Parts: sequence; structure tokens; C-alpha cells
Amino acid sequence: MAAEKRLTRAALRQRVRAMARDIADGLVELLERHGRWDEAAPAPVEEPGPKRVRRSEAALEEVCAEVIDLLRRAKEPLAISAIADALGLGRREVAHPLSLLVEEGKLLRSGTRRGTRYSLAGRRTLAPPRTGRPPRTQRPPRTVRPPKTLRSSKKKERKRSTRRKR
Repeated sequence: MAAEKRLTRAALRQRVRAMARDIADGLVELLERHGRWDEAAPAPVEEPGPKRVRRSEAALEEVCAEVIDLLRRAKEPLAISAIADALGLGRREVAHPLSLLVEEGKLLRSGTRRGTRYSLAGRRTLAPPRTGRPPRTQRPPRTVRPPKTLRSSKKKERKRSTRRKR
């Protein structure tokens, strides 16, 4: 058996490109033969949608006024999804006005994550606000484990002591 000559990087690259061209040519020929070449053309790229338009100050103030009016009529604190549904808006459209009202001190935010509820500031509600998950209690201090080298030496000591007892 004759020893094969080792290919250089450039020669190997040439061979791989030639093989790729052969495969691509064979695929095109096959598609043309079966009348599928036109169907295999890539779909046209869709144009991006319209650019997002910022809300005007007047529109933002209008949403804030609607939120305050809704919370005045509500008997208990409301979640963002309930506020959005009542106003006929999306949750993301209501989130910014709510955060502005909380910063101004007109609304109170209680709870966290999915348990977040909004109510008017200075108003007592009939039902206590839902707080979501209960607050975490302080965790007990973690026990400090000795470094691994000490632990392994203790294991060795135990093994020695059990050997001696036998």
C-alpha cells in the first residue's frame, strides 16, 4: 500500500469547493428536470411594519385619567391585566401610565410580579390588597463546610479507624 500524500490546506479547500459545486449543480439539474426549480425560489422578504409612534402627552394624560377613574369605581385593588381589559388597551400600553401615576404618588402598588395590584393612594379599600406570595422570612445561616481537603482527610481517618476495628 502506497502512503498517501498529505494535502495542503489550499489543495483541500479546492477539493471541497469543487465537491460543493458538483452537488449544487446536480441539485439544480434535478429540480429543473422535475419542473420544481421555480417553486424552490426563496419567498420574497417582507417589508417591516410601520414605525412605532410615541404617544403624545395629551394621550398619556387621557389614559392616566381613565385609570384613576376606573380605580375610583373599583371596590378593590386591580391587576394590570384587569385595568387593561377594562380600558380596552394592551397590558404594555397601560404599564407606562401606571408607573407614572405611582411615581407621582397618585397610585399605590402592592405585591410583586403576577400578584401586583394597583389602588388609589390615600383610599382605604374594603378588601385588603393581595400581595402575591408571602414575604420571605430570613433564612437560617448557612453552615460552613470545611474545605474539601479537610473533608477528604477526615474520610481517610474514618476508613483507617474502621480497618483497625476489624
